[in-house]
Order: sequence, then C-alpha cells, then structure tokens
Amino acid sequence: MEERQVWFVTGAARGLGADLVDAALAAGHAVVAAARRPELVRERLGESARLLVVELDVTSPAGAEGAVAAAVDRFGRIDVLVNNAGASYKGYFEEMSTDQVAQQLAVNLVGPMNVTRAVLPKMRAQQSGLLVMVSSGAGLVGFEYSSVYAASKAGLEGWTSALEPEVAPFGIRTMIVNPGFFRTGLAGPESLILPDLEVADYAERSAARREWWQAQDGHQPGDPALLARAIVGLAAERPTPRRVLAGDDAVRLAEQRSRELAAQVRENRERGLDFSIGSTGRRDPAPASLVIDDAGRAEPPIAADEVGTLLGFLDFQRATLEWKTRGLDEAGLRVRVASSSLSLASLLKHMAWVEDHWFSYWLLGAERVEPWRSVDFTVHPDWELRSANLDSADDLRTMWTSAVDRSRAIVAEALRGDGLDTVPVRLWDNGDTPSLRWIVVHMIEEYARHNGHADLLREAVDGETGE
Repeated sequence: MEERQVWFVTGAARGLGADLVDAALAAGHAVVAAARRPELVRERLGESARLLVVELDVTSPAGAEGAVAAAVDRFGRIDVLVNNAGASYKGYFEEMSTDQVAQQLAVNLVGPMNVTRAVLPKMRAQQSGLLVMVSSGAGLVGFEYSSVYAASKAGLEGWTSALEPEVAPFGIRTMIVNPGFFRTGLAGPESLILPDLEVADYAERSAARREWWQAQDGHQPGDPALLARAIVGLAAERPTPRRVLAGDDAVRLAEQRSRELAAQVRENRERGLDFSIGSTGRRDPAPASLVIDDAGRAEPPIAADEVGTLLGFLDFQRATLEWKTRGLDEAGLRVRVASSSLSLASLLKHMAWVEDHWFSYWLLGAERVEPWRSVDFTVHPDWELRSANLDSADDLRTMWTSAVDRSRAIVAEALRGDGLDTVPVRLWDNGDTPSLRWIVVHMIEEYARHNGHADLLREAVDGETGE
C-alpha cells in the first residue's frame, strides 16, 4: 500500500463526502472529516486515531482557517483536499432571488476557495499536495432550471484551471471530478433548494421541473461509494488525472460539449472576422477541422494564422514525444542504443527542463522550480540527461506534462499582450533577447531533433516504428 496520506474532506456528513471518508480510511489514510453537522459523522464512525471530525461551514473563511489548523495540529500535514461540500439551487434564473444566487455561489464556488486558501500554505510548505474539486455535469453543459447552479460549477472549473499552473511549481496538483447522476442526496430535501420567487410566465414549466427533480432522489444510477473508492485510487496515480468524468452520462456531456466547441470553432473560421489593429475586419475564410492521426496526435492546421500554425506544430511535436514514450515502464524508458547515453527517460527529463528554461525562466522571468532549482548546472552540465534513469516512469511523465502545462499557460498570457513579438523578461549576456516567435520556432526544432532520437530508441525497446 502507498504511504499513508492525510485527507481533508468537506461535506463529510453524507453523500459522496461520507463515502470518501470511508474509502480513504479503508485505504489506510488519516482523514479530517469536515461537516456543518459533525455529530452525524461521529454517530456513524465514532472516534479513531486516524479520524478527526471538525465542524465547518465552508462559507466562513475563519471557520476554514480553524478547521485546517486543527487538522495540522492533529496530523502535521494535509496531502489531499477534497472540496466536496455543495448545495443544489434549482429554478429558472428569474425565479431565484438575489440572496439565493449569492448563497449558491457562496457554497459551491467561494466555499472551495475559502478552504483551498487555508490549505495552500501548508501544501506549499510541503512542496506537495492534491486539490480535488467535485464539480458536476453542469460544469460541462448548462441545464434548464439549473442556471445558477451551473454558474457555480462552471466558475469552480474556470478557477481550478487557472489555479493549476499557479500552484504546480510547488508540487501541487489539481483534479476536477464531474459526477453524472449519483445517489448522493443532492436531489434530497436537505440539498435541493427551490426558488424563492414566482414568475407567472414560468409557472407551468417550473412546477413540472420541480416535480421531476424531487422524484430523482434515490433513483439516480450512480453509486457514490464506487466513485469514492475510484477517487482515492486515482489520487495515487502519477500523473494524476486532471479530470475524472464519472459515469456514462458525464462522458456523453463532455462529448456534447466537445462537439459544440468544434462546431463553433468551424463557424468562426468560416466567418473570416479579423479584429487585429490595422485589418479590414475580414480575412479570407479558412475552414479547417481538427484531424487526429493514428498515433492520437492532432495534425497541425493547414490554413491557420501564424500563431495557430506555430503552436499547432509545437503541440504536434510534443504529442510525438508522448507517443514515443507511451506505455513504457522504467525498464523501457531506460533503454540505450549502442554507445549513446540517451534514453527515452533522459529525453523526457531534458524536454521538461527545456520547456521550463525557455518559457518559465526566460520568457516569464520566473525563478527556476524544482528539480532544476537545486542543481548548479555550471558544475553539473547535462544533469537532467544523466539523472533521468534514477526517476520513476510516473515522475518523469508528471515532470514533463507539468512543464508543458506551465508553458502553455505562459504563452497564452503572452499572446494576449504583444503576441509573438513578446520580449522575454531576461536578457542574454550580450544584451540581446529573442522574441516569443523565436522561442517557439526553437522549441519546434528542439523537439523535432529529439523525436528523431526517440524514434530510434522506441524501435530498440519493442520494435515500434513511425515517423
């Protein structure tokens, strides 16, 4: 079994939260069970050395600070935070009072922010941690009669996606969980909150929707105990999945959202609108569709603008390295050819270093993150190449994918400013500095060169060949 962790679970009195407490305890972990009604947890589980029950209303920042302090006093650390507490406000938007809108956002969006804010200093000090955000199918696709609830869950996901690159340099990971319909009690009378207001134009539809939702409690197809056990298991995986689509209904919603976005992308390309300063407002339409090859790589677009073309080729080269290292364990990643010192492990670690070097260190001007920060490269040149065979396969993949995620976020931010003409914060020793355009082209060349090595190395491992 993996090393014991400390789990902090909000909304732990019932539903998925209660099942998460059970699953984490069964896996041998210590658990902080946080609930507005802690007596319900104590009645069910009693007291134990690995269980701390604390009272917590997630809408209270002071309450969150106190609960986290109690957890650290008892167990010394927090390894996994599960932001599970939530409520479900149902109604047409105009039927929801302003107080109800504020309460829904306070519980489902600001509440997780309060608890996460209290936990992050502990995880930063540890240089590790996992933030699990329990979202919903409504975080993917909005539903009629759930507009305010959908806003809270979409907000949770938007915040999490931006938080991820902010905390990744500290070894902190994020996981969004999108449950479909599960028997969690969310449709029960304690969690299902109906409109304060009556609007005649909605009355008939609202009555039908209200009746439908009230009839769902206890009849949903998903088993929250199975989901809880899956979350505990997935939290131990490296790399940790960034999103868990829980249930066939959640998968269908994600597919629906993907199709809708793809259609909207095509429609916008076909309109040919151009909002660049100095443009005529139109460009020649350049219809394009995403083509996925047999290796699972998105082909670079054939008729995109300069940014789309360059980033398309860079992501294609990144996907090629992922393909060449896919499915290999430590033994496979460490295979070398003839007298070469290169292995697929060393290529993964080297490209993680290159991503951070050019985008985080040079372009953004950030200080180096671990593991690079602790190494004197003037004394140990090529350290990342020579040390890679000491790392596990999971650690290498996490190191590389995290670096790529940071790079993408940094480039996206730069493109909102001066675009490809963005100048890095740092200067070379001679005072020169490359543009973002130069860095992206250099990265394409770097990946392409090393992917040639990766092709030969993969063939030596199991005979798989390709471009």
